[in-house]
Amino acid sequence: MAAPGTVSALPPFTGVSLVSQGRLDPFLALVLLLSAALYLYGVYRLRLRGDRWPVGRTLLFLVPGLGSVVLVTMSGVGTYDDTLLSAHMIQHMVLGMVAPIFLALGAPVTLALRTLPVRARRGLVALLHSRVARVLAFPLVAYALFVATPFVLYFTQLYRLTLQHDWLHELVHLPDRLRGEREAIVLRGLHRLLEPGAALIEHDLHLGAHRPAEQVIGGGGLVRPV
Repeated sequence: MAAPGTVSALPPFTGVSLVSQGRLDPFLALVLLLSAALYLYGVYRLRLRGDRWPVGRTLLFLVPGLGSVVLVTMSGVGTYDDTLLSAHMIQHMVLGMVAPIFLALGAPVTLALRTLPVRARRGLVALLHSRVARVLAFPLVAYALFVATPFVLYFTQLYRLTLQHDWLHELVHLPDRLRGEREAIVLRGLHRLLEPGAALIEHDLHLGAHRPAEQVIGGGGLVRPV
């Protein structure tokens, strides 16, 4: 689970090490700061023209949304995620299932549609209703991607490569973030890319697949702590 030479260099994984072993990821920090700045600028634009935006949405997007990403990537969890299976799975679950819920509740797409110029707004609407978006939002496609991802990662040399290359390690988190964000948006009904019945089917498939997938990855020996 760990790259050679990293285990002995780290102290035991404790509450103290969550803080003391934190590390800054410059690129990710820049992306998160830019996301927060764009969101706040959108809220500011709305207020300038006399429109209101719920404070609760802003807090959900910034604090548990972006904040949870910071917590599991730049605290000790992020440092130990390629050393301990427990830290790896905590990060995986938060990025794929916790952060997306709060980011979706912040309704950034709705905010963008209310603040973007006409041409950019039309482009965003066209993207949301494009054929690619509809295919990716189709329940069976999403289910297949969800099931296939951990097997591709852990049954091939891909995971070993992620331990050797930081950029690849960050890249493999992207499908979780995108899938989780899309599911959260659909299931909360914030954007209707799927019909309501299809969303319910996807939710049932997701719940049915998640527990056995966790058991296979964590308890079945695909990945073992060092």
